[in-house]
Amino acid sequence: MKFLGYDSPIMSFLSKMADLLFLNVLTLIFSIPIITIGAATTAAHYTSLKIHREEGHVWSCFWKSFKMNLKQSTGIWLIFVVYSVVSVVAYLVYGNMGSKVASAGQGFLMATLIFAAFVYAWVMPLQSRFVNTIRTTFKNAFYMAFRYFFRTLLMTILNALPVGLFLFIFLVLGLRGFPVWMLYGISVPIYWCALLYDKIFEQLEEIILENEQEEQIEAE
Repeated sequence: MKFLGYDSPIMSFLSKMADLLFLNVLTLIFSIPIITIGAATTAAHYTSLKIHREEGHVWSCFWKSFKMNLKQSTGIWLIFVVYSVVSVVAYLVYGNMGSKVASAGQGFLMATLIFAAFVYAWVMPLQSRFVNTIRTTFKNAFYMAFRYFFRTLLMTILNALPVGLFLFIFLVLGLRGFPVWMLYGISVPIYWCALLYDKIFEQLEEIILENEQEEQIEAE
């Protein structure tokens, strides 16, 4: 039957769901050391975009990105972790002071954490797709966060979704709900992010390719 053919919509959907399941498991496994969460997240973004574009295989794409970005992604991840921890501690300290200045300080810290979340929404996708220094990647993420503000809001929500789902399952469903999270709780939100930035990245890739071709022509 045609609707069960290899290229049929239903088979394409089932194949994609199988890929996302495998990607979710890989991301969880490679995040276990904790210090490698940044590299695992970067690899998940890279692989999600490949799944959407129907390019390559899940394992080869994930492993390639993980190895290539391990050092730099870990550095980026640690920057966000340290900044978040320091900000949360400072927020709690201000909370115990109980003054107007302390309240203003809390408001400022909350604003900077939200700003950091906006930048983080683009940092890992950019790191997964383009070769730059950490400084340049942060600079580009800052630009993208405000250039595409609506997408940034959606991506920030999607980034928070795995943690939100985890807490919901833990508090409401208990252990019986964890298999669902372990199968799709991380990969699906990242895949949805890939859908949001795919067209933007395609434009950037075309610009980079054109520049490389021009440089090659000039060199010849």
